[in-house]
Amino acid sequence: MNPLFRILAPSGPPVEYELDVDRVRLGREAGNDIVVALPQVSAVHLELRREPDGGYRLIDLDSTNGTRVNGRAVTDAVLRDGDEILIGRVVAAIYTHSVAVATRVEEPRPSAPSASVAKPVAVAPLRRPGAANLPSSRPPLKIASPTPPGGRKPGGG
Repeated sequence: MNPLFRILAPSGPPVEYELDVDRVRLGREAGNDIVVALPQVSAVHLELRREPDGGYRLIDLDSTNGTRVNGRAVTDAVLRDGDEILIGRVVAAIYTHSVAVATRVEEPRPSAPSASVAKPVAVAPLRRPGAANLPSSRPPLKIASPTPPGGRKPGGG
């Protein structure tokens, strides 16, 4: 089984991706493989690169609000099973090789501590529109913050 990358946005259900490509970019802009449309996430925030052993390396792409792995600020880190990642101070993610870890780990919500245990979710294969090595049956994930009163979304990042 390929590694899983589980995203726990501040609102909405957790979303898991099976990492089955050599490079995955995550950021606020539509051109990323995983789009997280929150102002605290940079336009192109981070990249996950497959390592020779099949695992992944996380590289922060000079993001404004940074990336943390297991509470430590990083610019480049080899990910290990069960690592907790904080993206732009608001989006939590879990990297795992084991479905058991992904479904039992507590959700590390950055805004408030959570005593609940994450529920299993369906694993979706990562898909990039137009990529030659992958089918393009659906657009990239887009996680957006709720629109505040007045209809304007805050900028930044």
